[in-house]
Amino acid sequence: MSLATIYLTAPDKETALSLARQLLERRAVACVNVVDNATSLFWWKGKIEQENEAVMFCKTRMRDVNRAIEIIKELHPYELPVITTTPILKSSLETIEWADSVLDAGSDAEKEA
Repeated sequence: MSLATIYLTAPDKETALSLARQLLERRAVACVNVVDNATSLFWWKGKIEQENEAVMFCKTRMRDVNRAIEIIKELHPYELPVITTTPILKSSLETIEWADSVLDAGSDAEKEA
């Protein structure tokens, strides 16, 4: 099994935490780190913008990336949320097993319902 990190930003910490909880509750990701007060500069509608944002790093399995991205796009308040994914090239076996177990727990719960 291979893992990935999904990177995105949110307009503020509260929005990031809400997105994180939804992703976790839906078992699309195993873990989310939220880093508040990041300064982002970017092109938007013909001019350079600068905003304070919260950065999110979401860890999940490669096979769950598309589902996580769809959930993010469904819930994110931005017109165009920038969502990128990076494969995790190396991780401890314990981390891989933990991620697999927490993400599979959602499948087991759905089967029982």
